[in-house]
Amino acid sequence: MEQEKLIKYISVIGIDGSGHGEVIEHLKKLFPDAIPVKEPYGIMRAVLKPREPESKVFLTEHSIKELLEQQLTNEAYYHLMLAGRNLLFQSLKDENKLIISDRSHLCTYAYQIYAMGLERYKEDWIKYLKSFIPKDSIHLFLDCEPETAMARKSGQRIDALDEESVGFFRRVNNGYYDLLQKQRLLGGARIIHVDANQDLESVYEQIGFSINDYKFV
Repeated sequence: MEQEKLIKYISVIGIDGSGHGEVIEHLKKLFPDAIPVKEPYGIMRAVLKPREPESKVFLTEHSIKELLEQQLTNEAYYHLMLAGRNLLFQSLKDENKLIISDRSHLCTYAYQIYAMGLERYKEDWIKYLKSFIPKDSIHLFLDCEPETAMARKSGQRIDALDEESVGFFRRVNNGYYDLLQKQRLLGGARIIHVDANQDLESVYEQIGFSINDYKFV
């Protein structure tokens, strides 16, 4: 059955190495008139650049490195990420084209609140989310085992991977699983589960099947 509302925003969420880049490129081919954006990794001296042919970006490589060198507390990083995501959302709210976003506000919950142990912000985040998550949106959760994702990203064998990083990304995934159970709080936005442990063609097939019943601007 077709959905009644038009979808204006698609985001791709999941841990690093789960296939963000490939899925974004696939979506851009499916929706060639859409506006692709990449969410900021922080907001240290971030300024929204004029639109480029491929995407809107907040941060240069230099400013990302600068942010990481600040050794910010988890609380400070949480608030900076919210501010950066708000700026990006505000810049896009009047667009009349489909937005394809690499990451979204939901990542704040999985990374900063769940994986970094900032659970005391959960209630505030839910209130905030109702104001900033697009109601006419779907979010493709690329569910991938941390060992698989890290092996893809680094090219290393699984037994050579950093156990601490694997544990962190497992907590991130747990945050996304928790969000799947909280969909009723998203005000109409939908999270679609995608098994990203499979090969890319299988991932694309899952996505095609999942979004087939939606209408897009």
